[in-house]
Amino acid sequence: MKAQIITDYAKPSELKLDWDLPAFDPKSDQVMVRLKSASMNRGDYTMRSGAAKSFISMQFPCILGKEGSGVVERVGEKVNSIQVGDEVVGVFGDLIKTGAYAEFAVFKEKEVVLKPKSLDFDHASIIPGIGMTIVEMCRSHDWILPIIEREADRVSLGQELTPEYEESEKKSLTIVVIGASSGTGCMAVLFAKNFLSRYFNTKVIAVCSERNSTFAREQLGADGVIDYTKTSAAFGNNTFHSGDEKLSIFQTLKKDFKIDFVDMVMDCVGGYYYYDDLTRHLKCCTDDGRRTYHVAIAPPGPLELSYSTVPAIVWYILKNKFKSWWSAQNPYYFFFSTSPDNPRIMKFLASEQFSPIFEKIPITSFSLEDYQKADDLMASQRTVGKIVINM
Repeated sequence: MKAQIITDYAKPSELKLDWDLPAFDPKSDQVMVRLKSASMNRGDYTMRSGAAKSFISMQFPCILGKEGSGVVERVGEKVNSIQVGDEVVGVFGDLIKTGAYAEFAVFKEKEVVLKPKSLDFDHASIIPGIGMTIVEMCRSHDWILPIIEREADRVSLGQELTPEYEESEKKSLTIVVIGASSGTGCMAVLFAKNFLSRYFNTKVIAVCSERNSTFAREQLGADGVIDYTKTSAAFGNNTFHSGDEKLSIFQTLKKDFKIDFVDMVMDCVGGYYYYDDLTRHLKCCTDDGRRTYHVAIAPPGPLELSYSTVPAIVWYILKNKFKSWWSAQNPYYFFFSTSPDNPRIMKFLASEQFSPIFEKIPITSFSLEDYQKADDLMASQRTVGKIVINM
């Protein structure tokens, strides 16, 4: 089979396309999928570059890629829910397991769900990564968690979503999405405005560059946009606001939108800046007991994780968690984590009710032969939406 492989921690120029690899045979509880599309994620870049090699050891040669969509070619004798010919979406649940940048991939039965009929393979391939990420981020919030659990249970039983609440029943929910034009950021805005809005009066402020502001408003449905390049966030996500030259993100939120409390910050960039800015410039609790939740997609600090950098990162996270427990004046601090093979949540996201959300996320596609170009674009961090590899 054809596959994109690396034989060691590699620079982009050292990536190799192998045209003659043997396909893997499925075990009794596995399915073999002829992949049509595979979604790229920031974790691919981290693993390929060796930034996490001190803690996550890879075996070479290695086929990268965590998730994809395609058609089932073979099934193991103990597989009951999937049949040959089914169109499916799959994601490797093991932290270091990869293999989606290839013509064929073998998944455990619990790692695949039926592809929504209304979605093409490109958009279906992005469901596990950004879908699971945003659902897990939202589950950090005490108001949102029971809603997601209830609706996931209904979908698993073959039921429709709970009917939309009457306006008088909806609590107000203000969310700030950092990095709103990224794939995860797009999903965050769309999930809030198309799903959470069924049960809350959601107001979403998107943070992105000016060139993506019209897209965030008109395509994603954001209620307002903050151009981070005109704030102190332009100096980098691992810096701190100094106040000497520009207003910060949350100072701008107060000035332009008259908002001094938000229920949730969905930080799809990471770093030190946004949590520090939130803590310094907004009130993080209300008289009726509401608290701000800050959920970050990536840990602060440098991309490379080593025995010298990790202790400082862990201390920063624990310190902020302790401060939020000790005083209501500090926002709750969460660092995103997930179990991507959660079958119930995967089935929830792959239901037809969410297809209109995933359809709105822009896709930039590359052939497997042009993987290096896709990797370069991922490294630039200037992508709007998601990057997908076509087989």
